[in-house]
Amino acid sequence: MSRSLEKGIVDLALTYDVGLPASISREVLVEYQPHAVMAADHPLARQPEVSLAELAQHPFILVDLPLSREFLMVPFWQQGLSPNVILRTASVEMVHSMAANGLGVSMLFSRSRNDMSRDGKPVACLPIRDAPPGQRLVAAYASGTSLTAAAKAALSIIRSHFPEADTG
Repeated sequence: MSRSLEKGIVDLALTYDVGLPASISREVLVEYQPHAVMAADHPLARQPEVSLAELAQHPFILVDLPLSREFLMVPFWQQGLSPNVILRTASVEMVHSMAANGLGVSMLFSRSRNDMSRDGKPVACLPIRDAPPGQRLVAAYASGTSLTAAAKAALSIIRSHFPEADTG
């Protein structure tokens, strides 16, 4: 994606601020804080918050996408923890569904509008007391170039959905 932005193939991208080179300008739209995801009736769901160590003691569902898998696992590894990854998926919605059905716990940065899985089961989303830093969603574009009229219009619409956006 970075190369497509740099070459002018893509004018504007919405992405997490992970692994972007200095040649890409970023406008922060929102910063998502990590949270634990589990079935509403999971034993940990009774607590107001959980720790990474507590999550690591339960079967873990991993979002298995390039950059995401390492980004999610590094905070555990930094504490000497190795979650027992039993399921991997490229879909955050699938993580919600698997967790809601009691197959394991997970850590996510993005949060659904409601705490229900697609099959209608409740999901508990809890703060993580020793959480890693948040993950920034950014509008990205090539540095030193002017956005096209279409990209400017798209960015304006995108900003309207993120009123706290840093518009520089």
